[in-house]
Amino acid sequence: MNPTDAARLIDRVKDVRLFAHAYAWHLIFRFGDATPADFLRFADVHQMAGVKIHVEDGEDRSLLHAPESRAAFGLLAEVLDLEVHIETSATDEATLRAAIQVAQDTGATSVRCYPRYAGPVSQIIAQTIRDLRLLPQLDPNGRLDFLLEQHEDLTSDELVQIVQAVQNPRLRPCPPHRWQADERHGTSRYYPG
Repeated sequence: MNPTDAARLIDRVKDVRLFAHAYAWHLIFRFGDATPADFLRFADVHQMAGVKIHVEDGEDRSLLHAPESRAAFGLLAEVLDLEVHIETSATDEATLRAAIQVAQDTGATSVRCYPRYAGPVSQIIAQTIRDLRLLPQLDPNGRLDFLLEQHEDLTSDELVQIVQAVQNPRLRPCPPHRWQADERHGTSRYYPG
């Protein structure tokens, strides 16, 4: 690396936003007594920009299963100036509806999901497209961003195929391989190979 590139990278570091991911707390949530609010405090102590938390992290204390905790969680995130990203493990309507409700109740900015279907890839893709075309109905105010994650079965190109077929500007593949956002024009574009 030459000195010019090194200086440019060093300059960019200050803009990197780090998030605490609840997966690292999986066993603490599952077998301990940690709550989602404890996870927010952890992120704050470690000067993170926010948290990424699954709707079921915390078991019976989770944001999904303890809806009475959502408002306080959202308020704490706001007080600590932490951004919240909600995660869920499917794209079917009921799962998305529940995750979106959690996101809305907590002030989250995004929902990450992935297809959880078995069968031929063509059927998984078709069903996922049908599922994700419901996003405007499930988030009618268009407040949330949605990330579609690859979870074992699909390639990056297949994820992009789904995103392009859904045609929702708030849906992106995650991670955004070969996907480039143009912030100036509010658009995104997939750049093939």
